[in-house]
Amino acid sequence: MDDLKVFVGNGERVKVEFIGLASLVLDSGFVLDLVDAVYVPIMTRNLLSVSKLVQSNLQFEFDKFGFSIFRNKSLVGNGFIVDGMYRLNCNSPNQSTARLNVISTKTVKKQKNHKHFGIEDLDISKKKG
Repeated sequence: MDDLKVFVGNGERVKVEFIGLASLVLDSGFVLDLVDAVYVPIMTRNLLSVSKLVQSNLQFEFDKFGFSIFRNKSLVGNGFIVDGMYRLNCNSPNQSTARLNVISTKTVKKQKNHKHFGIEDLDISKKKG
C-alpha cells in the first residue's frame, strides 16, 4: 500500500492507507457494502462514486433537496444537500463515521471506526521511483 496515492483537489498526491470493504448501515437498515473502499486519512470528506454504486444494481434519483437510493424499485436509502454536497443518511451516532472492515491484499486488519473513505475510481496512481 505504500506506493498507492490519490490525487486531491489541490493537485497534491496523498497516501492511501488501506483498501478494503466499507459497510455502511443506512437509516433504513439497508447495508451498503463498498467494495475496494480506499481509506485516505488526510481527506476531510467521505466520497462515494455514484457510477460504482449503479454498477451494483442501485438506482438513484436526485433533486434540489437531496436524493433517494433504490434497489429493485424499493427505497433503501436517501440523503440531503449540505454546503452544496449530497450527504448520505447513515445509521451512525456520528454522520461522518463509518465502520470499515479493512482487508488489504497482504493482511487482515482489525475493525476500526474511521472518518474518511472513498472508492476505487478516485485517481489512484503508483508512485514512481
